[in-house]
Amino acid sequence: MHQTNLLLIMFDDLRPELNAYGRSHMLTPNFDRLAAKSVLFDKAYAQISVCNPSRDSMLTGLRPDTVGTYGFQSSFRPHLIFPTQLVRSGYSTAGYGKIAHWEGPDPLVWSHDSWENKWYEFQNEERRWMNSSTMPDKVKREEDFRDYEFTSRLIKAMRELAHKPQYFMTAIGYKLPHLAVHVPYKYYEMYKGKDKAEAWKLNKKELRFPPSSPEVSYRCCANPYFEYMNEEGAKRASKMIPIGDINHAFTEDMHNELMLGYCGAISFVDTQVGRILDVVDELKLWNNLTIVLTADHGMHNGEKGIWEKWSMFDESTRVPLMISHPLSPFKGQHYTEPVELIDVFPTVIDLLNPPTDKRAICKTGTVCHPLQGKSLAPIVLGSVWQNELNRRATKSGKTKKGDKVRRNLRASAASESSEVGARGVGRTMSNSSRSLLGEEVMIKALGNDFAISQSWRCANKAKVIENTKAQANALAAAGKEGALAGGGGGGGGGGVKVHRYSHWIDCDKTKNPTDEISVMGYSLRTSDFRYTAWFHYNRVQAIPILDVQPYQEELYDHRGETLADFTHQEIVNLVHKQGYESTSRNLRDQLIAYIRKKIVFRGPFTG
Repeated sequence: MHQTNLLLIMFDDLRPELNAYGRSHMLTPNFDRLAAKSVLFDKAYAQISVCNPSRDSMLTGLRPDTVGTYGFQSSFRPHLIFPTQLVRSGYSTAGYGKIAHWEGPDPLVWSHDSWENKWYEFQNEERRWMNSSTMPDKVKREEDFRDYEFTSRLIKAMRELAHKPQYFMTAIGYKLPHLAVHVPYKYYEMYKGKDKAEAWKLNKKELRFPPSSPEVSYRCCANPYFEYMNEEGAKRASKMIPIGDINHAFTEDMHNELMLGYCGAISFVDTQVGRILDVVDELKLWNNLTIVLTADHGMHNGEKGIWEKWSMFDESTRVPLMISHPLSPFKGQHYTEPVELIDVFPTVIDLLNPPTDKRAICKTGTVCHPLQGKSLAPIVLGSVWQNELNRRATKSGKTKKGDKVRRNLRASAASESSEVGARGVGRTMSNSSRSLLGEEVMIKALGNDFAISQSWRCANKAKVIENTKAQANALAAAGKEGALAGGGGGGGGGGVKVHRYSHWIDCDKTKNPTDEISVMGYSLRTSDFRYTAWFHYNRVQAIPILDVQPYQEELYDHRGETLADFTHQEIVNLVHKQGYESTSRNLRDQLIAYIRKKIVFRGPFTG
């Protein structure tokens, strides 16, 4: 298998709100164009739905517990990231926009060129002068938006590097559709009209935080107020509404305005993706280029009463993942089992096939843990990958026991995928199960058939105890069944209301207040269910406490879900519902066993 170049396309806060992922209201012809040349992963999940830890985890191929990054207080350093491995393997690398978080120019990461142009400062400036929470802009030129500039610089680098003898990696990290939702007017205008609003419309239950879900899983909002557009953002908002109360629901108008801006932002960056793909055509790179397109995490736009990310619901953790390789026999097809962003590092190395010298890569000062993700190369390449493994084994003349086991696993998947491609599984499936771009690839994932996301939360202990007692008293007064039916601000039996409070915030690992309770949530996402356990967390040792009952649990049923309706799911927590006891118990046992055996914890933090 020949060596290839790499193009990494990253987005901030982009959930699978794309036509290629069944969201037919989306106008995304260039995402579709790349999808037709890629394997699409329908259930790809971020490790944490926060920019910094998610990107650190993806770039290192390690779980947040190993890197020690749960929020904004850390860097991936000194762990190896795959751009640095490629530099040390002889690649020229160039990165533009937001790839890592808080990172500036570094020749050990970007050997050819890099430019991020203080994107974070600019983002905060935008939010200060915007007239409304969603602001279409009729004045600013499209060419002056940051993402357009990032694209222009990437294109320039691709043209330079394509004519050099070295293999190269180019990467771009788009700011949109991240807040601030500030977009050129013409892209906003594309989504005006009743047909679009009907396509993303949610009912009232879907616009409030699920009454059956625990307060610890609530995290909102991007701003304390929502500012309605005034003359489509041309004038300062004259109407604003306080948000961030777990008992309140987003209104249909608020959700509609957020979706107008969010979808417009996606179509704007779709145009930028088209500019890049035009250059790939121009330079005739398709036969020697691997492309990976993904995002750091997703985004709530009012679903479940949440605006922004930070949650472990699908809106926050689920991302698009497209992988294009010249030799893939599955172009335009969908893979339906869960995968994770930590799978990107090992996949990139397998698909690019760079020369590997461990002594040159893992130099003094670089920490090289064994990668914790699985390579998706067998899924992308099928029998091509098995042939490559056989070639490498023959060339080395040696077969280690572990290599043999890995080859057998990959051979099984490759064989099955080739069989699927030959017989056309679409003929055995209902029409509703078929993908938009071709018949689905129904091969099993290598290793885990689940994905794990997590979130670290803290709260004032006294407030949590007070809140728990107040709810218990309200339940006792109203009658348990009636109060649950009206929980989260609704009316309970006898007219008693259960008002909920969410005191939970994101923890700061540099602090250990004695008056705080700390929990680490782990969410295990299978094809059929999402199970979440919030374990008590030992902040001194930096480990979850697994030998006591979790502080809270959640279970959501995804059976029967279609590709397009992920925003309509996870609205009823079933963990205590009759008939789901064994499912909850089995998934809890599976999660705990995985954490005990597979997760490497960094250990106590040093500040």
